[in-house]
Amino acid sequence: MKEIDQEWIEAYLAGELTDEQRAILESRMAEDAVLRQEVEDYKLSIQALRLKRREELKERFKNRDQVNAKVFPWKLIVLAILLICVLFWVWNNQNGSPPILHEVEQLSDSTSIREDLNVPADTLKNIPNPTENEAKKIIPAPVKKLKPSANKLKQQPIAANGYTHEELFAMNFKPYKDETMNLNLRGNEPLSAYDQFIKFYWDGKYQEVILSFNQLNTALQNNDNVLFIKSNALMYNGEIDQAKQLLESIIRRNRTRYSIEARWNLGLCYLRTNDLTKAKEQFRVVKSFDQTRYKMSVEKLLRQF
Repeated sequence: MKEIDQEWIEAYLAGELTDEQRAILESRMAEDAVLRQEVEDYKLSIQALRLKRREELKERFKNRDQVNAKVFPWKLIVLAILLICVLFWVWNNQNGSPPILHEVEQLSDSTSIREDLNVPADTLKNIPNPTENEAKKIIPAPVKKLKPSANKLKQQPIAANGYTHEELFAMNFKPYKDETMNLNLRGNEPLSAYDQFIKFYWDGKYQEVILSFNQLNTALQNNDNVLFIKSNALMYNGEIDQAKQLLESIIRRNRTRYSIEARWNLGLCYLRTNDLTKAKEQFRVVKSFDQTRYKMSVEKLLRQF
């Protein structure tokens, strides 16, 4: 067993993995029978060890009861004081520091940036008011400097071969399709709302996919597999922000059969909006699954920026 697998299995059985890490491990277990057996063997080993320790503890208590009659009162007092100290120490540590899972979630949360920090009061003092002539000279200056530099920065390529983030997105995105989406319809039978939704998607009519989504019943509209299909159509139509929100929710709930594909598409959404840090996070998770479909593409992307 690899050392990193052992660490993940131990943390998994102890309930110390984040939601994202647990999803990765459980996906690997579902596809790797050897890893799944290792987890089961490890769980059995822990249970056997606990059982052994329980028997030892019972034997220790049995021996202690035999000795208790001979213990002097002052020894009982010392033991009681030590027990109180230990309990106080345990209680203090449990209430004095946050749970491990909470800290991990806080560190991995990169979805928001604080922009509401107030300016310290002392920075507002002793600033002389400019005269009317000085104000006319000062105000236009930053406007002329900021706009050209911002536009110039946006056009800079991010890849080693000179491609921009928008070009990399276009080169790597393709609406996901597999044979489960091919209805193989026969005859002129009337289509249900869901069948029409899937047919539009299979035929590449992505605007119709978005419009027909509203005709589905509530249960289907809340189904993460259906929402994944809709997110592909949104990405194709350039509605990246809406697609990104859908994919983030799908991954957070972890109830879709397209979990790897959703992470790949979310990484592309972040790439399209030039959020390279978050894009790299998703591509590295996809790489960890070691899937043939994305192996070469994700390795090439990670080398480019």
